[in-house]
This record gives sequence, structure tokens and C-alpha cells, in this order.
Amino acid sequence: MSQGGELLDLAGARAAAPFPPIWPNLKAIRVGYLAAMGYTSHGIADQLADGTSPETIRSQLRRAGIHRAKGALVPVHMSAFEIRLLNQRAAQEGMAPTDWLHHIAAAAARDDLFRAIVDR
Repeated sequence: MSQGGELLDLAGARAAAPFPPIWPNLKAIRVGYLAAMGYTSHGIADQLADGTSPETIRSQLRRAGIHRAKGALVPVHMSAFEIRLLNQRAAQEGMAPTDWLHHIAAAAARDDLFRAIVDR
């Protein structure tokens, strides 16, 4: 029951405000990871497929101080040798490896350079 916006229990006594949902660590980690990967709250809810609503996901992300950035993190699997080369090339340009890789991938995508770069 509610009276003037106040929460009341069945006996009419003032009830405590509801607690935010507590998630197991693995679920919280997964939600944070999916958010970092650029998933929307609806996409995260679809991935979880456990009945968690997009609204609850947005609320928990806000509570944790996680805000959606424009764009998304794109994981790239590379061998140890390729990572060593990436680090060397980035250092030659005075850049962080992630920035170097971003510039290369963005330019290749923007200018449709896949066939010019990759022999298939």
C-alpha cells in the first residue's frame, strides 16, 4: 500500500525503501563487459536471458558509474608475434598500440582498403 507516496507494509506501518537488486559477481562482470563492448541495455538483457529488464540493467550501470560511450570496444585477437609487431609500429609513430590500431582499422574501413591491405 501507498499513502502520499510513502511505502507502507500490510499493517499500514511505514515500510523500508526497497533495496536495489544484488547481482552475483559473475553477472555483474558480464553486464559490465557487454556494456563496454557497446551492447545496449536491451542487447544485454537478451544476452543474459534471465528475465533481467533493460531498465534494471541501466539502473545498475548508472549506480556503478558506468556510462555508455559513443562507439564500442572491439576486441582483436592477435598472436604474440603480431602484438610485438603492433607495439613496435606504434612506438615508431609515438602512439599507444590501441591508438595505432584504431587509426589503421578506421582508415581501412572508411576508405574500403581491405583488399589493398590483405592478400586473400
